[in-house]
Amino acid sequence: MERGVTILPGTSGYTGAARPVLYVVVTRSEVTQLKALVHDSGAQAFMVVGAAHEALGEGFRPFFTSPPERSPLSPATSGRGDR
Repeated sequence: MERGVTILPGTSGYTGAARPVLYVVVTRSEVTQLKALVHDSGAQAFMVVGAAHEALGEGFRPFFTSPPERSPLSPATSGRGDR
């Protein structure tokens, strides 16, 4: 499976033991493959599968297909948040 993963430090609420928390975003068609990887790891792991509204960036949909258009009616900003 060719996906990046973010490793976060975690602590078990039950035992207090330090545990890594792995965060990965996959497509719907990759969920079964990820479940098999976790199962086959032999680790005492659990996983939560949740739906995301969008996944944008490398490996998913691009942020923009072209640069966003600036409305001719919107005022220019100095980049400091003032108008």
